[in-house]
Amino acid sequence: MTNQRLPYLLSQYLNKSCSAAELEEFYRLVTNNENEQELCDLLEAAYTSTCTKEQLDEIKQTEMVHTILHYPLSQFVQKPEAKFHKKRKFWIQIASIAAVMTILSIPIYLCQDTETSIINTESHDIRSGRNAAILIMHNGTKINLSEMRTGVIINRNKLTYNDGSAVDSQLDLVSEKALTIVTPRGGTYQVSLPDGTRVWLNAASSLTYKPLQHDGIRKVKLTGEAYFEVTKDKSHPFIVETAGQYIQVLGTNFNVSGYADEKEVKTSLLEGSISVTAKGIETLILKEGQQSVLKDGGLKVSNANIATAVGWKNNQFVFEEDEDDIEQVMRVLQRWYDVDVIYQNDIPRESIGGIISRASPLSEVLKSLEIASGNKIHFSLEEGKVFVRN
Repeated sequence: MTNQRLPYLLSQYLNKSCSAAELEEFYRLVTNNENEQELCDLLEAAYTSTCTKEQLDEIKQTEMVHTILHYPLSQFVQKPEAKFHKKRKFWIQIASIAAVMTILSIPIYLCQDTETSIINTESHDIRSGRNAAILIMHNGTKINLSEMRTGVIINRNKLTYNDGSAVDSQLDLVSEKALTIVTPRGGTYQVSLPDGTRVWLNAASSLTYKPLQHDGIRKVKLTGEAYFEVTKDKSHPFIVETAGQYIQVLGTNFNVSGYADEKEVKTSLLEGSISVTAKGIETLILKEGQQSVLKDGGLKVSNANIATAVGWKNNQFVFEEDEDDIEQVMRVLQRWYDVDVIYQNDIPRESIGGIISRASPLSEVLKSLEIASGNKIHFSLEEGKVFVRN
């Protein structure tokens, strides 16, 4: 049965015109298996409209759509000498539909005749990140949290995993003392706080939880990146402290990205409203679908690309062609794959936009990026290092 809303919402999305409500509706429809065939047909029609018949004959339309929707890059690229045909800049930027777009939604330029090389890195491949975190107690005791679980629950006098099992039967939890959860490079973890608030920590991040203050304030300190679902409690404001700013909410969902090696701290609001205060300078009120950017001590507000902001939580790399240069892209990969990056000549000034599954091996991600760059950037892997050259 045809869903009459899906063509409209896909058109809105491709034109970057979706409201927050439309984006949420689009996500629900696309992740519904009953709509998969219709989505496949719509995407095929979209690609057909951008290519000539002669160009389309070189790669079957079905292969094109299935590459986008289902198959990992390794199944599409069978041999090192395989040719990739590039099309004009028409790319699908749908981070929220991770259940459908599993690997290659980056700019696939399928309709020109330019060839690109395929790097041979499988022998040195690096798998994607995992569930990993360290719990640091108030007295400095460190506990490696189970990689077999996805999250930890902080109760007032005990710690459990999200399956109900104990973190450590010998653990003596002091309810009035702070706790810190740290994810390493290549690690991610969920944290549930005593008030029911849930936090998803991205790689190379930390969250310090401070028990309810005497003034009734719920407070955490964040480094790195996290997604928050804050339990509503009008009598107890929730404050997130990051480098250079404070975020105050009563209950809402938002993402904060504030890595020390990035120039900006971005706060993206999915619903409700929050106040963002640059320390000692100014306060902004964000509304649903807005984003604040803290840079050089000043705050600016703009409309947020929510799909981009929460792509990592949906297990996707989402890069914006207008914003993400190769250095920024490589910093993201460093954190998720726990690798070092070495530039063998001048740092390329190319920007890259698109979406790739974070579950992909690093070699497939690098292949995709090489293709997206128009073969202007080349990568190789060796002993936990990524070498970049142009």
